[in-house]
Amino acid sequence: MVKKKSVKKIKGKSFSERLVSLYQDSWVITRSSKNFILLIFFLFLFSALLGVLFPSWFENTITDYLRDLVFNIDGLSFFELFLFILKNNFTSSFFGVLTGLLFGIIPLVITAVNGYVLGFVSVRTVEITGSGSVLLRLLPHGIFELPAVFISLGLGLRIGYALFLSRSKAEFLSVFKDSFKALLFIVLPLLVLAALIESALIIFFG
Repeated sequence: MVKKKSVKKIKGKSFSERLVSLYQDSWVITRSSKNFILLIFFLFLFSALLGVLFPSWFENTITDYLRDLVFNIDGLSFFELFLFILKNNFTSSFFGVLTGLLFGIIPLVITAVNGYVLGFVSVRTVEITGSGSVLLRLLPHGIFELPAVFISLGLGLRIGYALFLSRSKAEFLSVFKDSFKALLFIVLPLLVLAALIESALIIFFG
């Protein structure tokens, strides 16, 4: 009697093998976007430096935004806080990739704004506390969140670049599809880790 082949063999790769393959592909996509990610990284650093040197720019706008943010997270449980942070960060990353369709301009603007806000917050935190030790609390989740931000905005910039240089619609759609694959399999896991750590730190330090 001939044994039937398993469903997995008939369909090819198993579900876990497909996930591993997608994850590996996403790393290849991310590495191929390294020049765009590096450009985002250096623009972020430059903008952060401006925030440190000229913290009075947009001071009222940033202060109001931060006040609203604190109000929104006040009283949230660990799980609620985790979902809030993850939702905000993933939404920003999603639109960082999607708005690359506007010729890559919006990812550059988002990078400049985020960098400046970080520089501004760093200066104000040191002024209020008299010490930079509080900034060390940002490091654990920043190790995961910042790379996720740089990657997503770099992917968006790559999409904008592809709008100009793709030789065909199919080539552009391939870049677009690959960018969202990396968003799901590289950026999202980093944001999950960052949200877990940030939520724990906020709950612990109050």
